[in-house]
Amino acid sequence: MAQVYRGNSTWGTPILTVEEDKVYVGASTWGSPVLTLEGNKIYDGNSTWGTPIATVEEGKVYEGNSTWGTPIATLEDDKVYEGNSTWGTPIATVENGGRMSAAAGAVFLLLK
Repeated sequence: MAQVYRGNSTWGTPILTVEEDKVYVGASTWGSPVLTLEGNKIYDGNSTWGTPIATVEEGKVYEGNSTWGTPIATLEDDKVYEGNSTWGTPIATVENGGRMSAAAGAVFLLLK
């Protein structure tokens, strides 16, 4: 189970918990998922029905169903940065998760 924290550290209460392909608000998996992960796509809500709200390619997160255009976030190790580079302060930090958990944090903070 991965947890996503706002900002540059894992101190405090997680803003998201990722369990397999479902993303929940807060520190537990109680309640309905706010995002669903499938492959390199992120969907709003509890299913993969409809158009993805974000697509992940390598270390970049793009809004929508393709990787065309400017990334909304850049992923590096356990950190998430807003925009097209790792310059500046991370907007989120992931604990025990991978690229898609980090991408879920970016989508939650920037698109939800």
